[in-house]
Amino acid sequence: VDVRVIAATNRELRREVDRGAFRADLYYRLAVFPIRVPALRERREDIEPLARHFLALHGEREGKPGCRLAPDACHLLCSHSWPGNVRELENEMLRALALSEPGETIPAARLSPRLGETIEAVRELGAEAEPLRVTLARVESWLLRRSLARHGGRRAETARALGITREGLHKKLKRLGVS
Repeated sequence: VDVRVIAATNRELRREVDRGAFRADLYYRLAVFPIRVPALRERREDIEPLARHFLALHGEREGKPGCRLAPDACHLLCSHSWPGNVRELENEMLRALALSEPGETIPAARLSPRLGETIEAVRELGAEAEPLRVTLARVESWLLRRSLARHGGRRAETARALGITREGLHKKLKRLGVS
């Protein structure tokens, strides 16, 4: 039997071997020709072409050919961090297709609400001209309120989720007047 194995992982296998969490002999069998594929958030220029590809691929299968993305939808897709990588983008396109008609232009409003949360905060700011520090404070305040709400007002959990100390969170809340 002549076999080639192609394996993929989102873990640093070398580090896992060093920790004793992955067998060294298996690592050396797999690591003959390693290829690092950057996460989707590191190659934003690929987001729109991939989204179009998934719309075309799944649009035919789902009986909704010709669907395309509106410019605001493309902008929203490119602004998301894609923690689920390409699979998350593919699922997002499947969701958009499920909510669309054949040949329709898919607007940003048709995409998952979680994609637009930060855009929503910026949109709430309005078009008024104000100093950058004031705008950033308003966005930070909105993000803190949203995170507090998600964690039921529990400040320790909120701080952990935001990657800051409880004391740091308390100072930010006080500075921004968030209760």
